[in-house]
Amino acid sequence: MYPTRATAQAALDAKDLFVLEDAGKLLGAARINKAQVDSYAEGDWEFAARDEEVCVFTL
Repeated sequence: MYPTRATAQAALDAKDLFVLEDAGKLLGAARINKAQVDSYAEGDWEFAARDEEVCVFTL
């Protein structure tokens, strides 16, 4: 099942992991960085953007 603990640990180690917590409960987590997989270039995006103008939200 995705994401795995290793996926979250890699994001934490890279300082890309962001979490939402309330009263000690984890409500959500995301990895935000600029690391795009190759298949993203094939997408039919609404707006054209250079690689340095894009952030990737995963996890």
